[in-house]
Amino acid sequence: MKIVSPVTVTFLMLVFLESFKLSFCGRNHNVTCIQSERQALLRFKQHLKDPSNRLSSWTKNGDCCRWDGIICSNVSGHLIELHLGSSRGTRKLGGLLV
Repeated sequence: MKIVSPVTVTFLMLVFLESFKLSFCGRNHNVTCIQSERQALLRFKQHLKDPSNRLSSWTKNGDCCRWDGIICSNVSGHLIELHLGSSRGTRKLGGLLV
């Protein structure tokens, strides 16, 4: 029985980890937002006050994954984060504390 060197084992582990990362963690730039989620966000926007016009990128025909304050899953296209806070700290938007 031949013993495998630690260098070989380390190399094989690195190759495996890189392959795994590319397969499962890579970004899919073709994923777009889910239409029902875009519609829900647009309805939500109607109830917000936006005096600084920060939500101007939120349009009927736009890809909601590219809107300001929106982060979508690179795999499914589902909305996973919504950022409405200001750079000046917490403030109220449309009666909601963000």
